[in-house]
Amino acid sequence: MNQATQTLNNLTIADLESLIETIIKRTLIQEKVNKNNQKKLLLSTFGTWEDQQTDEEIIKQIYHSRNSNL
Repeated sequence: MNQATQTLNNLTIADLESLIETIIKRTLIQEKVNKNNQKKLLLSTFGTWEDQQTDEEIIKQIYHSRNSNL
């Protein structure tokens, strides 16, 4: 047995439960951080929509382009 295994064998059930709980909490926190970073990275690749046209003008333009392609 290696030293880590011997150390784990010397822990009580309560110690092991506490260790597992700590590992799970750290993993969940890290996953949340990773997810937030991924979301920020994704959002940073897109700029905001900037247009001087009104919503109605944009919609008319979309419909017109669809009809003229038929």
